[in-house]
Amino acid sequence: MSDINPHKKRNFWRLSLFVLVFVAALIVALLFTARMAAKTEWARNYAERVVEGLNVRGQSIMIGDIEGDLLGSFSISKLGVHDDQGVWMEASGLSVKWNYKSLLVGKLNIELIEAATVDVKREPILTPPPSQTSQSGRSFIEAYEITALNLPLLSVSEGITPQDITANLTASFAKTRNVLATKIQLSSEPSGLDTLDLS
Repeated sequence: MSDINPHKKRNFWRLSLFVLVFVAALIVALLFTARMAAKTEWARNYAERVVEGLNVRGQSIMIGDIEGDLLGSFSISKLGVHDDQGVWMEASGLSVKWNYKSLLVGKLNIELIEAATVDVKREPILTPPPSQTSQSGRSFIEAYEITALNLPLLSVSEGITPQDITANLTASFAKTRNVLATKIQLSSEPSGLDTLDLS
């Protein structure tokens, strides 16, 4: 059997190179389109529908207007978490800054979560977690980090704590596989309640 014609070999490699370049250009175009689409009202409305469709252990989320870049820095006018008995937590003036590129290596990296006000009215009513019949499934996100969580006006109603309190909470979290590192600072009013520092 004769060898493959050198001319055909060159055509094969040229075609292969063309396909690789075309696929690479397509991926770049899709990423660029997604990056631009994340700044549109359509993307914000879609994100709102997805979030409000979630239900974790009987908890649902209601969110207000979203402004900004969903793949960078954005704000949410208000947020409420409710269970079967109604809303148990409300927040307003939320700001979020995160790095979506870290998802490519299986890490969720949130640089900032801040809220002007957070009002915790009562303890939530949680439904039992679903039974896990298999341990084979693995989460896409292997690690996460919240560099700064700032809640300058956190209100907690009596019943959760011995009395109504207003607190200033700052925290950071980092989790890699089975290791969780936290740092929490909580200073509260009325005066006389201790400042809590966990690190």
